[in-house]
Amino acid sequence: MHKKIIAVFLALPLFLTAVSLRAEAPADQPAIISVIEQQLQAFSEGNPQQAFSHAAPSIKSRFGNADYFMSMVRQGYDILIAPKSVEFLEIEQVEGRLIQRVRVIGQDGASRIALYEMQQQEDGSWKISGCYLTQDPDLAV
Repeated sequence: MHKKIIAVFLALPLFLTAVSLRAEAPADQPAIISVIEQQLQAFSEGNPQQAFSHAAPSIKSRFGNADYFMSMVRQGYDILIAPKSVEFLEIEQVEGRLIQRVRVIGQDGASRIALYEMQQQEDGSWKISGCYLTQDPDLAV
């Protein structure tokens, strides 16, 4: 019993830090949602330059140009091109990274959770530094 109490007290600062990080993140959520919405709009309009403008410098250097970036999106992230619906979920800190969860339903009815890794720039703006598609646990069978 004594070991459990010690473990709780040792874990408490970590828990409080996680709670406080989660509490701070939503203040930036409207700006983050706006960036993601703008990129999704650019995808649906077939505007690679505009879509690429929302990518963080690390993504821009990795792909080099907007056309190559769009090619990658079409090949591995086609559900993001013109989704039937988009629902913004919670935002959270994960290992020091800010992640915006987004439920995306494609034209075929498939549902995925897009984990958008966001990065704040020196000028205070937000850019997308990664996007990972996962299964939608609410719709898993």
